[in-house]
Amino acid sequence: LMMLMAGMKNGELSQGAPIGGMAAVMIYQSSDPYGRSKYNPLALRAMVIDKLRERLLGLMFVPEEPLAASQEPTLEDILAGRVKGRLYDAYRQSWVASPEPAYVAAGNTPLRAPVTQLQAILDAPRETVDVKGKPVPTVPSGLILLQSRGLLNAQGKIMPRVITRGMLDTPEKLFTQELWDAIYGVPKGEITVEHIQHAFYMAANYGFQILNGNFAAAIDDYELSLRFMNDLATYRIDVSWLWSLVHHQAAITKDGYLKRPTLTEDGVVPAVNAFEIKAGTRFTRELFEKLWDYHNEWTSEFFAELDRRGDPGRFDRAKASIIMEILKRQLLSPRYIQHSARVLFVVGQANKQERAQILEAIFDLSREEIIKRVQAGTLNKIALVAHDYVYDIFPGIEVEQRDDSFGGDSEF
Repeated sequence: LMMLMAGMKNGELSQGAPIGGMAAVMIYQSSDPYGRSKYNPLALRAMVIDKLRERLLGLMFVPEEPLAASQEPTLEDILAGRVKGRLYDAYRQSWVASPEPAYVAAGNTPLRAPVTQLQAILDAPRETVDVKGKPVPTVPSGLILLQSRGLLNAQGKIMPRVITRGMLDTPEKLFTQELWDAIYGVPKGEITVEHIQHAFYMAANYGFQILNGNFAAAIDDYELSLRFMNDLATYRIDVSWLWSLVHHQAAITKDGYLKRPTLTEDGVVPAVNAFEIKAGTRFTRELFEKLWDYHNEWTSEFFAELDRRGDPGRFDRAKASIIMEILKRQLLSPRYIQHSARVLFVVGQANKQERAQILEAIFDLSREEIIKRVQAGTLNKIALVAHDYVYDIFPGIEVEQRDDSFGGDSEF
């Protein structure tokens, strides 16, 4: 809402730019060796839901007169003139995770449709396609799911956000505590060992991609049966959550299993129940190391499957052991790192000897000890630069040296 309103000029929403998130699931090519393109309807459905959600979030209504406490005008009420005021249709630009024509088209439809047709999109008859024996709604099917997002009333009618003139007196009236808590409050939910393993899988796979120079990576998501576009934000989320679980030895809330890898019709995935975890079990260092070992097994099986298919892959396999070392050091360290990807950036540019010193500086040594060793000549200065970059330390005397170390003439 704040970003949309920032596009105002002379009372008109004329200065807006593409904003917001995206449905980061991506479609498979028809040439996928496991035939996973059969899951593409799931991705297309997610896309149209996401873009219609964005469009509806941008509908804002400013009434001419104060509304009754119980009055919640629908879009139909506003368009029919049953409630007087001004409707703003603010959210008309966005982005998607793939340039595939079918993918873009699924998102374009709700963003380009006239506001008078939005309710009809929601009310469209339900149509499905079969995906492994399960009915999946098609792109043009009705979208009553959005009722659960607070964008529709109980009758499935669109409800634009009402902004009264009295709400503009102070920021707190417009951006309420309720809205703040909805965004920044700690969500409640189950902590399952399956989701812990999934988060590690995603973090390790994306970290591997970063170390290979690929900053936006489609990871095969075995939970969704889709490709999930990962970036620096998803890596930070996964690693921060995993660190919190290990640091606090969080209690698992449901019975479950750590899974070992096996070759399935969808490729090599963690699918074999291997180690039972009961609800109430703490996520200890020992349990983390078992998870770490199982992912190493998955990596070996995945590369072996590539070899069986005669597929050399596109990335340097040597980076797999490096990301595993980084994740073990970071997740078992008492030090919390806010910007996890910075570790990948500095390690990705380092040679083997530099990497060992950088990881020691980041995870083991105090800054005072790092400086002492650099001055004594027993530690490469690059380790101090990496430490300060990762932890956002900007001592005035070090700033120029730090900039020089990351310059184009440096080996780093």
